[in-house]
Amino acid sequence: MESMYEKVYGNDKYVIKEWFDENKKLHRDDGPAEIWFHENKKHKEVWYQHGEEQRTDGPSMIEYYENETIKFKQFCYKEKVLVIDDSLTIS
Repeated sequence: MESMYEKVYGNDKYVIKEWFDENKKLHRDDGPAEIWFHENKKHKEVWYQHGEEQRTDGPSMIEYYENETIKFKQFCYKEKVLVIDDSLTIS
């Protein structure tokens, strides 16, 4: 069973939503386990499986510009960075 927590910093300018598994490790089955917001705009998403940054169907981390277009993607599996690319398109 997953649990979601929300951390708020700097007078609501920074918000981090995090999902954890029953062992209190970052984990989410149906989306990123960490979502970072800055001034209500998505800044970063990170996918975790039982505490390890990984994703099998796309990038494990995506960072966004202020206009929420993709700035950077990182692909990790079993805690190994496979590809770092700011221009790769997933189809």
